Amino acid sequence: MTARPSAMLSARPSAMLSVSGLESGYGPGAVLHGVDFELRAGRVTALMGRNGMGKTTFLKTVMGLLPARAGAIVFDGHDIAGLPPHRIARAGLGYVPQGREVFDDFTVAENLRLSLLGHLGKAKSVPERVLAWFPILAERAQQRAGTLSGGQQQMLAIGRALAADPKMLLLDEPTEGIQPSIVHEIGETLARIARETGLTVLVVEQNVDLVLTVADEVAFMDNGAIVETTSAAALARDDTILARHLSL
Repeated sequence: MTARPSAMLSARPSAMLSVSGLESGYGPGAVLHGVDFELRAGRVTALMGRNGMGKTTFLKTVMGLLPARAGAIVFDGHDIAGLPPHRIARAGLGYVPQGREVFDDFTVAENLRLSLLGHLGKAKSVPERVLAWFPILAERAQQRAGTLSGGQQQMLAIGRALAADPKMLLLDEPTEGIQPSIVHEIGETLARIARETGLTVLVVEQNVDLVLTVADEVAFMDNGAIVETTSAAALARDDTILARHLSL
């Protein structure tokens, strides 16, 4: 397993997302306990950890789908804590949820166009580069999304998020339920997109091969807090890091 080469960046890239003291949860139960986390612009960061440690809750809280109970969320220099999801999306944060959530009865083309609604000043048609990254979406443009394979639906979900030209992309378990050959294809494509565009990416993922293909940095979450960060290169060299945090 080989970590992907880091993108060419300035010595001290600025933060695209900075979270401090973040607390969140469901009902009376707390899941996030004072999360401090910073993602540098133009970098791909993987968030790993055992099930139930708060990774999905973190993404949903950043995206405004769950309210933050305490703490700050600063995206591209602006405080977004407390904003509704549609305003956070308009600010340039794209989100691909766990399970993909494509519209089964809509065609591939219709799913892609839906992402452009509500984005004032954005293109009115899906950028050609999205279809170049995922050629299957152009080939199946008039096919209903519900008839696609799981891997093709994941490509559609990612392409839909990218169609609005976000500054940062959040991905929640993009390889879940997908066959290994498609996982590799998605990983290579995400690495290409990050390399070509400088897009900042945060991906929650358990698939180590995909993490090493895509990520520059890896953060580990345990019991609702970030407990360690390292480079993907260090992760590839040292198996004890994964054993420590994932019990592998």
